[in-house]
Amino acid sequence: MAGTLDMGIEASFDVGGAEDRRPMIHVALEAMAFDHETVIHSNITGAVTDQDLLDGTVTSAKVVLVSADLGEGVIKMNGGTGVPVNSAGGWLCFANPNGGVTTLSVTTTDDAKFKVFLFE
Repeated sequence: MAGTLDMGIEASFDVGGAEDRRPMIHVALEAMAFDHETVIHSNITGAVTDQDLLDGTVTSAKVVLVSADLGEGVIKMNGGTGVPVNSAGGWLCFANPNGGVTTLSVTTTDDAKFKVFLFE
């Protein structure tokens, strides 16, 4: 199903000290067109190395969101450097209106469950 995606991230943090200004970061992606969305629930048993998370369903994702519901793993996009994601609250987020994510894999040391949200 085609549509548009609005996504925003806002973060403020305390840098400490007498001149604390609580810097604010705001990132917005508005009205990004996509052709279809895919949600993948990946249940992994035991240790795996570079297991494909896309199952050939995506050719060039514009937005990728990955969360861990159980355990942890290292996520690689397009075979690049891995990013750790764990069930204690970690997320991986990638957004580029021009697309570009063609492969997504995970390496784990034990059982894990991941949710992958893709917009292409």
